[in-house]
Amino acid sequence: MYIPFLYRTINRVVSEKSTRARESMRMMGMSDVAYWMSWIIYWTVINTIIATTNTIILCINVFQAEHWFALWLYLWLFGQSLFGLLLIAQALFASPKTAASTSSGLYFCTSLI
Repeated sequence: MYIPFLYRTINRVVSEKSTRARESMRMMGMSDVAYWMSWIIYWTVINTIIATTNTIILCINVFQAEHWFALWLYLWLFGQSLFGLLLIAQALFASPKTAASTSSGLYFCTSLI
């Protein structure tokens, strides 16, 4: 459920890095804190939508006797932890497609374990 979102976000962050858009924003006065807070807020909003949608689907169809908030919190915290993968990928790769493909593949392979 997170692979398309992870792929698109890593692709966008690394493309900003490779086109030096981040340096341009820094020269115009944007701080690094504001830059990364914008990405964290974007990630959190989309993650909240995904976690809520999946919780509703799972509570209706699968986990009918479970507490919905515990399930939502588990999915939401898992989605938030993937932001760390995004940070590592943007630091290691210079090409957006390589970063997005490798990170999504790594996420998929580790989720099978």
